[in-house]
Amino acid sequence: MNIILYGTGKRFRSFIDCKFYAEALKRHDYHVVGVYDKAKAGERVTVGNGSFVVGTQADCVQGASDCIAITSDKYFDEIAGELTALGVARERLIKLSEIETELEDDVYTFQRFDGRYGIEIGGPSHCFAEIYRRCRGCDDVNFSADTVWWKKKENVYRGGTRTLGKVFIADAVDLSMIADAKYDFVLSSNNLEHIANPLKAVAEFVRILKPGGYLVIVVPFKEKTFDHRRPYTAFEHLLEDYKRDIGEDDLTHLPEIAALHDYEMDPPCGGRENFLRRSKENFKNRCLHQHVFSEETLRGIYDYFQVEVLSFACLGANLVCVGERAAKSMI
Repeated sequence: MNIILYGTGKRFRSFIDCKFYAEALKRHDYHVVGVYDKAKAGERVTVGNGSFVVGTQADCVQGASDCIAITSDKYFDEIAGELTALGVARERLIKLSEIETELEDDVYTFQRFDGRYGIEIGGPSHCFAEIYRRCRGCDDVNFSADTVWWKKKENVYRGGTRTLGKVFIADAVDLSMIADAKYDFVLSSNNLEHIANPLKAVAEFVRILKPGGYLVIVVPFKEKTFDHRRPYTAFEHLLEDYKRDIGEDDLTHLPEIAALHDYEMDPPCGGRENFLRRSKENFKNRCLHQHVFSEETLRGIYDYFQVEVLSFACLGANLVCVGERAAKSMI
């Protein structure tokens, strides 16, 4: 299928710079034939199977393709309206996120979650939207009823407009209110890096997961984040913290983090001084990235708890690891 990519915003950049998407486009027989945006005409980008000069909206309207993939979900209707008013057939317009979901099936194998009931640690998370759509239900755990990213208004968990399940207010390292082997899957996105004792948390994830159930962990890819100057955390370090039973109030790594954090890539932190003030209250806000994960570290975690890694990929600014709990995992 020949496609035109419309839009060159942050999300689009993440898509075209991602090696996984470039390779998956070829596997799924998608051929990029043009890249257009009315604001950045003339810029050259490389994506999928070629290098392209960014065109204009007029180029997009006149270009020959099977479909035009609009990168913005939020403004899709608005952009689609502009293009149809200029003569583009509505059936040719799709969301880039729909293509992304098809490509990401290579990693998640979304049918695994059909009719299953699971739980998410943190969230809700955009990257799990297709799982929310397919599963029978999904409960949630958040460490507080009022976090930087989420506020509890009622004891229900929602994915988009869908009610998925109930909410537990608990620390990820202590899910004692949940029975062993209760869930078909456990999800965690951009959550594990905020935990001082990640192995203690994963031990709980595995404990509440049924044998044969799926553990999905998503963490930031440091090269795309404000952590890019920091060294990766070795699995051995995490294991030492686990054996020492490090608490969630631990700030051992704060001096290193403060020295290497890229403040220009993190405007919401308000600069170094505000970052330090906020970080000293980390037990209350959990904003600090305690550790930096590599593929090797994640695979070490899965191996330690006898969770077989089924797939691993770098998707945009995230590392995604999908595994299956063995019949008798170490917990």
